[in-house]
Amino acid sequence: MEFYFKRHRRDKISREAVLDALERAAAFFGYVEFGKRDLAAADIGLSASAVRNAFAGSWTAALEALRQRLQEKGKELKPRHREVWTEQEMYEEMRRIWTQIGHRPSKDEWNAANPKISYNTYRQRFHGWENACLKFIEHQMHDYVQEMPQSPPKGAGSNLDRPRLPLRRTDPSARRDPSQALINKIWKRDNFRCRRCGRSPATHFGVVLEVDHVVPWAKDGKTTVDNLQTLCSACNRSKGDELPSAGTGISQGTPLKQ
Repeated sequence: MEFYFKRHRRDKISREAVLDALERAAAFFGYVEFGKRDLAAADIGLSASAVRNAFAGSWTAALEALRQRLQEKGKELKPRHREVWTEQEMYEEMRRIWTQIGHRPSKDEWNAANPKISYNTYRQRFHGWENACLKFIEHQMHDYVQEMPQSPPKGAGSNLDRPRLPLRRTDPSARRDPSQALINKIWKRDNFRCRRCGRSPATHFGVVLEVDHVVPWAKDGKTTVDNLQTLCSACNRSKGDELPSAGTGISQGTPLKQ
């Protein structure tokens, strides 16, 4: 008797049986294309993973086989209509959930809030979740977020014909104005809220966030992460060049709201 390591699975379902089940699912969904996550609602007795396994791990291949079978029977599996959301609608939904949760939502918090627009829709539209949040804050601040500096057009003021000089690297902490990347980092760290009054553009439309030196620049404060904080424009103007209170690292004034 010969022995083989690979065994025959008794629970393996044939493609024909899977297609029979998918045909019942298609009828349940009105012959409109459905996704893996929709399958459970049709209650056909098969999981999405079982369907994929029957078609070499491909849900797309399974649907294509189903489409061909239905065509042979004179039926059509119609493409699913994908709703197109405007940016304004996406901002309104972002504000609703952000306000409901009280801070910038994580993926799990977003999905648990029963959103009208999926997390992945935001990621795809804005090329990432953090970018989506930043664009939302920008919208709430009336497009206040400064643009990243653009490269000069080719041929205009070109330095190609000038002698090359050694590059001088400037210590970022020696500059008064933080870069846009550093501003975004500070805002995200402080959850897009003023560290004095606790207001945020996400929940208070028109509030403008700024990045402030805890130890003022005029008093030898550095442009570093640990010496920068998020303040709204009103709190930043009232703070002036006062020094932080002892042992806090946060400027004097109204206590930070959580």
